[in-house]
Amino acid sequence: MTGKILFRRLLKTLGYTIAGVVLLLLSALVLFQLSSQETRRDLLIGAVETATGGTLQVGTPFRLELGRELLLEVAGLQLQSPEGKPWFDAQQARLHFPLLPLLLHRRLELTLQLEKSHLYLGKEETGGEGTSLPFTPVPVEIRLSKLEVLQFADDKDGKARPVASLDHALLREEQGAILLDLKGNYSGFPLQMKTVSSTEKPNPAGNRNIRLSGTLGRLQLSGEGWQAPWSGDAIPHFEVHLRMKAPGLRIFNGRLFAGLPDMGPLEAGLQLKWDGTLSAHALSLRLRDKAVELDAKGRIADLLTGKGMEIRLQASSARPVELLKRWGIEIPPVLKRLEASALLHGNYARPALGKIRIDGRGEHLTLQASGKLADLLTGQGLELPLQLHSSDAAALLEALGASAPAGLHRLELSGRLLGPWRQTSLRALELQLTGEELAFRSTGELDNLFDPAHLKLQLEGDGTAEGQPLKVAMKLDRKASPPITFHIAGPGMELNGKGSFQVNQEQWRAELEIDGSARDLARIGKLLEVELNPVEPVRARTRLVLEPGRLLLQKLEFSAGRNDLGGDLAFTRPRSGKLQVQGNLESEVLDLSELIPKEKRMEIKFVDKGEEVPLSELQKAAQKQLFTDEPIELGWLETMDTRIRFRFGELRNHRVLLKRLEGSLALQERQLDLHIDKGIGGGKPVKGEFHLDGTAAPVKWSLRSELSDADLATLLPGFQLPPKSGTLSLKLDLHSRGNTPAAILAGLEGNKTLLLRDTPFAFTQPNELGRSLLSRLDPAGAKQGRDRIECAALYVEFADGMARTPRKIAVQFPEVTWLGDGVLDLKTEQISLKMTPYPRTGLGLSLGGIADIVAVSGTLSRPYIIVNPSGALLTSLSLTAAAATGGTSLLIQGLLDRNLVSGDVCGPIFSGEEPGKKPATAKPRNKTKKTSNLDILDQE
Repeated sequence: MTGKILFRRLLKTLGYTIAGVVLLLLSALVLFQLSSQETRRDLLIGAVETATGGTLQVGTPFRLELGRELLLEVAGLQLQSPEGKPWFDAQQARLHFPLLPLLLHRRLELTLQLEKSHLYLGKEETGGEGTSLPFTPVPVEIRLSKLEVLQFADDKDGKARPVASLDHALLREEQGAILLDLKGNYSGFPLQMKTVSSTEKPNPAGNRNIRLSGTLGRLQLSGEGWQAPWSGDAIPHFEVHLRMKAPGLRIFNGRLFAGLPDMGPLEAGLQLKWDGTLSAHALSLRLRDKAVELDAKGRIADLLTGKGMEIRLQASSARPVELLKRWGIEIPPVLKRLEASALLHGNYARPALGKIRIDGRGEHLTLQASGKLADLLTGQGLELPLQLHSSDAAALLEALGASAPAGLHRLELSGRLLGPWRQTSLRALELQLTGEELAFRSTGELDNLFDPAHLKLQLEGDGTAEGQPLKVAMKLDRKASPPITFHIAGPGMELNGKGSFQVNQEQWRAELEIDGSARDLARIGKLLEVELNPVEPVRARTRLVLEPGRLLLQKLEFSAGRNDLGGDLAFTRPRSGKLQVQGNLESEVLDLSELIPKEKRMEIKFVDKGEEVPLSELQKAAQKQLFTDEPIELGWLETMDTRIRFRFGELRNHRVLLKRLEGSLALQERQLDLHIDKGIGGGKPVKGEFHLDGTAAPVKWSLRSELSDADLATLLPGFQLPPKSGTLSLKLDLHSRGNTPAAILAGLEGNKTLLLRDTPFAFTQPNELGRSLLSRLDPAGAKQGRDRIECAALYVEFADGMARTPRKIAVQFPEVTWLGDGVLDLKTEQISLKMTPYPRTGLGLSLGGIADIVAVSGTLSRPYIIVNPSGALLTSLSLTAAAATGGTSLLIQGLLDRNLVSGDVCGPIFSGEEPGKKPATAKPRNKTKKTSNLDILDQE
C-alpha cells in the first residue's frame, strides 16, 4: 500500500462529497437559500448517495452555508459502500471553498479540516487505478488530525486492519508552492515528512527552491530541488534530488517485508522529476556489509508503472556462506567468493533480468553461470547455463560431508537451468568424475525442480573403478511403476532400491525399500575412510522414509560375519533448530574385535639392574606425552539433540565382554549422558554412567562405574585366561574439566579402586615380561612353576594435578607380600612408584633371588619397570614417593605393626577399612636398623 493510493482514495471520497454538494447547489440554488439546516442536510445526503451509490450518515450539529463561498461543518460524518462496508468517517469535519473558481475554471481551492477520522481501503486497491475528477484540486489548506487508514484484508471476516495513521498533517499552498508537514505511522514505522519553500536565489524560470526532509522508522530522507509556480495544474512541475540513509535492511521488516537480514549500512539516491510523468534519474544504491557489497545504478522513465526501467546490479561477497545463511539458506563452506551482475529492465508488471553472470570460487571448486530471465515474477524465459569444476574432487566431497572414492581427482558438472519457476528444470545434465582408479560419466535431466508433485529425474552413468565396471541408474517419475528405482553396482558391492513418491498439497513423502551387499567389511571401510577388518559376508536392508525435514530408517538390518545390528532411527530437522535423532538399536552379537583392527600394545621396558637406567634416559622418555594438547572436536554437540535406547545381547572388544547390556544415550542442549542401566560382566551385574557438559567452559566430564567379584576369564576373554582365573572388583568415580586430552588428565578429580584375587600373574603383564618379573617378585613360586598372586589392590586418588596412592599398593604371593606407594604427575605424565617385599610370617620363606626393590618410572607413553634401582635414581624415587604420600600411611603402618602382611592386605586397601589389631610387627628383609617415624619403604 503506497502513499499515492491513500491520497487518491481520500481525494476520491472528498470528491464524491463535493460533487454531490455542487450538484445539489446547481439544481436548487434558490430553494436552498430558503431551506432550513435540516432540509439542507437531507438534500446533501440524497445528492452524495446519488453520486456514490453508497450511504451517507450525518450527525449534529450540522451547518451548510452557501454564498460566494461554500461552508460545511458537521460532527459525525460516515460514508458506507452499497454493501454496507465503511468508506470514510470523521468525528469533526469542516470544508470550505469559493464557488466562482470552481464554476468558471473547474478549480477547487479547498480548505479542509478533519479530526479523528478513518479511511477504509478495499483489498483490491493496489495501485493500478487512476482517479478522474471533474475539477482540479488546489490545497489552500488541508489539516488532518488523528486520521487512521485501514484496509479490508479478507472478504470473509469483514475486518479492517490498520495500515497507516497520521497524528497530524498539514498540506497548503503558499505563494505558488505546495508545502507539507506530517507526522504519523506507515506500515508499522514512525513517519515524519516536511517540505520547505524558499524564494532565495530563484532560478531564471521563476521556479521556487524547495527542501525536503523526513524519516520512516530509522530510514532518513532528505532532498532539495525546485518547483514550478502554481498554475492551476493538479501537480506543478518539479525536480528533486532525494537521498536516503538506513543502518540496514532489517529496519524495513514489518508490514512491508518480513525476514530481511541485518545487513548494512545502506545509502540510496535519485533525481525525482515530474513533468506530467514521474521519473527517476541518476538512481543509485550502495550497500556495504561484511558479508556482501551491492551497487545499483540506473533510471526509471515512469516511476509509477516502471516503464523504461534500466538498472545495472553488481554484487560481490567474500563470505558467501555467511551471506546465504542470513537469508535462511545453509550451504557447506565450499565457496570462498561469489560475484554476480545483471541488468534489471522492463516494468513493474514484467521485470526482467538480462546479462546475468555468476562467478563463484572456493578452495576446491569454481562455479560459472550466465544467461537471462524474461520475467522475474513468473520465471518465464529463464535460461541459465551453468558449470561447476573441481580439480580436487576428493577434498570438495570431504568438505561437503561425503566420502570420496579413493584417488578421486577431477569433477565436472554442467547443465542448463530453465524456467518458469513452477516448472524449473535442469536439462543437459552431465557429470564426469576421474581419478587414479576411476573414470565415470553420467547424463540426465531433472524436471519441475521446485514442484514436488511433478518432479522427474532420470540419470544414467557408467565407467570403471579399480579396473572393474561401475554402473549407476536412477529414475524418479510419479506416473511410473514403481515411481522410484535405482541401481548402483561397483567393485565388490551393490545397492538396489525401489519405492513410491506421494504428494499431498504442499507435503510430500518418499518410501524406499533398500537392499545392499558388499564383498567384505573392509570395502565399506575404504569408502568411509575407516580401517575395518575384511569380515564377510556383509548385508544391509532397511525401509527409508523421506518427508520434508525428516528421514526415517525403519526395520534396519545390518550383518557382517556373525555380527548384527538393527533397529529404528528417526532424523528430524525443524525449520529452525538442531537435528533431532531418536530411536533404538539392538544387537545379538557385536564383536568389535572381529570388526576393528587390534591396537598396538604399549611397550614396557624391563631392566633388572637399576644402575643401567640413568636419570637422563628417563628424562628423555618423558619428553613425549601420551595425552596430547590437540583440542577434542566437540562442535557436534551443537548440531543435534539425540535420544537413543540400546540393547546388546553380547558386546565385546579385544579384551572385554559384556552381556545383556541395556542403556540409553541422550544429547540435549550440549549435554551428553550415557547410562548403562543393566548388564552382566564376568557373571556379575555392571552399571555405569558417563556425562559430558558442553555448556561449561572448559567442558566438564564425569565417569562412574562399579563391578564386584567378576570372573576374570569370562569378563576378559581377550587375555585367553583359563577357567577359574580369579575375580576382579572395580570402582570408578572420576570427573574433570578440559577441552584437550592433556587438560582432562591434568584436571582429574576423584578416585579409582581395583582388587584382583587368585589371579594368574601373566594377566598383569605380557608373557616374557611377566616371567622375568615373576622370577624377582616370587622366586620360590617361579621355580615351582606357580603363576598366581593371591591378591592385588590399588586405590588412587586424583587431585591437584596428581594421582596418589594414600592406601598404598599391594601385591600378595603365597610367601611374600609386596607393598608400595607412588605418584603420577598428571600434567607431565611422569610415574614414580616403588615397592618393597615383606616375608609372610611363619611360612618358612627362602628369600634367595628376590628383589630388594621394584620401581616403575618413566612416563605413561614409555614406562620402565626397574629391579633394584640404585644411586641417584633410587634417591629420586624415594623422595618423590615420600613427598607424594607424606610418609607411611596409618593403614600400612597398621598392617606392619600388627603383622597383617601375613594375612589379607588387599581387602583394607580396596575398602578403606582400618585393619584388625595384632601385636606382632613384621620387618622387611635385610633390615637390621629399627625405624620409628620414617617411612620404612624409603630406607636403603
